[in-house]
Amino acid sequence: MSRRTYGQPDCGLATALDVVGERWTLLIARELLLGPQRFTDLAERLVGLSPNLLASRLRHLRDQGVIAQVDLPPPAARTVYELTDIGWGLEPAISALTRWGTRFGSAEGVLCDPRSAAFAMIALQRTPGTNGWTQSTPRTGACRIDVDDMSLSAWVTNGRVRTRAHPPNDPVATATVSTEAYAALLDGSLTWGQAVTRPDVHTGGDLAQLAAIFSFFAPQS
Repeated sequence: MSRRTYGQPDCGLATALDVVGERWTLLIARELLLGPQRFTDLAERLVGLSPNLLASRLRHLRDQGVIAQVDLPPPAARTVYELTDIGWGLEPAISALTRWGTRFGSAEGVLCDPRSAAFAMIALQRTPGTNGWTQSTPRTGACRIDVDDMSLSAWVTNGRVRTRAHPPNDPVATATVSTEAYAALLDGSLTWGQAVTRPDVHTGGDLAQLAAIFSFFAPQS
């Protein structure tokens, strides 16, 4: 099947849309921002996307160098898709589009499941330089964040917050927060210093790690 093109090779935006502008493509990349996924994982998450079309989109992204198909060794022994370095370059664009898109629809249900709650941490974080974070600040290890009945992993690497939609095996810190408090932390209306005084926020372990994570969501000065 021939793919549509804008035929504007001198325009970076048109060229980018030639690569990722087809329907469902950016949503596949969104899912892979949360880590490697099996074909069945993507099919389950992207309701409405047929297996044939998913396979076509994955082949295109692989051929363009945006994703890679990796065979995991035993005991996993499975094939997964993951973003390449080129693919990770989409993160700022996807985050910006996510924030931009919220003005056109309701925020109700955004934190309805662990993957949505985890992706919100990727999309809503702000530039590290505006909140006192420096990449030389040593922060290692994953924290467990429980949002009501959802458990996430979060950590900082290369000046960005990374998340997974499941708890870490050996967390260096834990935070249990209500959905209301979590949403307020991510939109910057609640600071981490304010959050730890609330009755619906409970913490343990290395609190500096948690403070570093949530500093990425402080309002820009």
